[in-house]
Amino acid sequence: MAQQFSGMQFLTIYVPDVFKELDFFDRLFGFQVVVSDLIENYAIIKPTIGEGAIMRIVKHNTDHPFHNKGNSIELNIEVENLDQLISVLHSEDVEIVRLPALMPWGWRHAWVRDPARNLISVYQTDGKPMTVGPSRASTMAFHAPTTK
Repeated sequence: MAQQFSGMQFLTIYVPDVFKELDFFDRLFGFQVVVSDLIENYAIIKPTIGEGAIMRIVKHNTDHPFHNKGNSIELNIEVENLDQLISVLHSEDVEIVRLPALMPWGWRHAWVRDPARNLISVYQTDGKPMTVGPSRASTMAFHAPTTK
């Protein structure tokens, strides 16, 4: 029998430059720094609006047995105005992987990359519930042709 899920306390991402990540999430998404130790190369940030798990940003250590094994993540951040955010990110030369589009589950999504090249899905729900599970539909929509 599977263990019962009791909540997510934090998400850890490993990056080459903690300072660049802090700047990116603070300046462009308004995350608040909870703990920052640039000598030890880690920080903890959290959303300033709404609820969400805190994120721990740690300097990537190539000597660590697990850190360089092809791990990848996709962060998902809900925003109130997707088009406005994409405009700001574009003006800041953030890599926009996929422009905003309506997904089969009824939400508008765009995909961008952070300075460490992690994939970030930014999306706008307009208060609508998800109508279809995003797993297969997301993969199909993400790989569809796009214009930049």
